[in-house]
Amino acid sequence: MNGMNGCERRYELAKIVSVCRVFLLFLVILQILSGMLLTFMYTPNLSWDQTPVNSQVEFGSVDVLSPLVIPLIALAITFATTRLISKKKG
Repeated sequence: MNGMNGCERRYELAKIVSVCRVFLLFLVILQILSGMLLTFMYTPNLSWDQTPVNSQVEFGSVDVLSPLVIPLIALAITFATTRLISKKKG
């Protein structure tokens, strides 16, 4: 693979794994902070006298694909960007 020996390949793989770890760490931190921010900014509607309280719980539709695809796209972009930067340096 482009004239790399085993040690160089392991080093490249270690760099890719470390970039993925950093990305996932920042993704988790960003998700937690955005959740906290949205929670702090939420103001509930406390007009109890206007509408009766409904005791039934209603669940909307759940999109399973979106929470999985967005981080994978971001990871692919991160991987491609690191790859492009390492090719420009080398």
